[in-house]
Amino acid sequence: MGEGSLISVVVPAWRAEKTLAAALDSVLAQTWRETEVLVVDDASPDGTLALAESYAARDPRVRVIAQKENGGVSRARNRGVREARGEWIAFLDSDDLWMPEKLERQMALAAQHPEAGLFFTGSAFISEDDHKYGYTGGLNLADEYANDIERFGYWKDTMIRVEGRAISALIAMFLVNYDMTARTVSDYENLIPAEYENFENEGHILPFGTGPENFYPIRTGEANYISMIQNARREIFISTPYFIPSIELLHTIEAAAMRGVAVHLILPGIPDKKLPSLIAKHYLPPILRAGAKVYFYKPGFNHMKTVLVDDELAFVGTINMDYRSLVHHFECGATLLRTPCLKDIKEDFLQMISVSEAVPEDYSLSPFQKVLCALLSVFIPLL
Repeated sequence: MGEGSLISVVVPAWRAEKTLAAALDSVLAQTWRETEVLVVDDASPDGTLALAESYAARDPRVRVIAQKENGGVSRARNRGVREARGEWIAFLDSDDLWMPEKLERQMALAAQHPEAGLFFTGSAFISEDDHKYGYTGGLNLADEYANDIERFGYWKDTMIRVEGRAISALIAMFLVNYDMTARTVSDYENLIPAEYENFENEGHILPFGTGPENFYPIRTGEANYISMIQNARREIFISTPYFIPSIELLHTIEAAAMRGVAVHLILPGIPDKKLPSLIAKHYLPPILRAGAKVYFYKPGFNHMKTVLVDDELAFVGTINMDYRSLVHHFECGATLLRTPCLKDIKEDFLQMISVSEAVPEDYSLSPFQKVLCALLSVFIPLL
């Protein structure tokens, strides 16, 4: 392992004729020359296969594997792995690009750590509308998020598009994470424009980040949730895929319900992880006794991390109401005050409730589930 090691780059491709060329060019331009590129065309209906074959015709490092039937990105990747000849395997999606030294830098790291068998990198999004729009929310780039494949029923998620000066905070958060990972110092002054379009009388947006305490001394995500709920006067809507709250957050929700605020909590009807789902149910009886309403989203898995308070204040982002998001993970999101989209967020919550199953006030776990939760309680800070 080391200098001269062959790297097999597996590129699953489906309907990628607009982006595949740039992706392949970024691989073939790598400073690490010992590569083979396996383009797995997943029965594309467009010109993807012909484009891949044109690259194979002029560069012997490129091989094309044509699937007879569309099987999804996972099967395409697995086919590429089976056909790979390299000592190392790297994955590149057909709409992604690599920096020229990407593989060389990873192989240098591999030489420093021969005991390791897996290396990964950070990433950045590319937009044709540079500095015009910013996005945050729960959506990842995967087939189930777009409901192209069904794993846990209907996948429900939320994103917001940000315009104006608030984009600068999103860029700054990205650069902080990038610099920590790449051990670089970015030129913030040139990467964050000084001028943005101004939007009068359309409310306020505050993007922010949170993460491990050695980077963020204050748990910003948890503090934001607690502050929003404590200041609620009439009604709170909460959607979270994982509900393993801290004691402070749990008591804040209970207190809101007990003082007469209408609290609506929506959890997945078809969870993606069984044990965290069971532990979430362990927290339901106390908030139900306090007067909160809890719903299971029957169509499937609500992955959205969204809170709406009094139709005036909302949060949309990546922060789950569990220890991993609140304490351990790098997360982000945006708090919205009196923005036009709050009406859409309210309508979305009401639609979700209309297709959800209300949890009865006397809900309780079975004796076996209670024992299991007790045994698992020691691991709650890790969930």
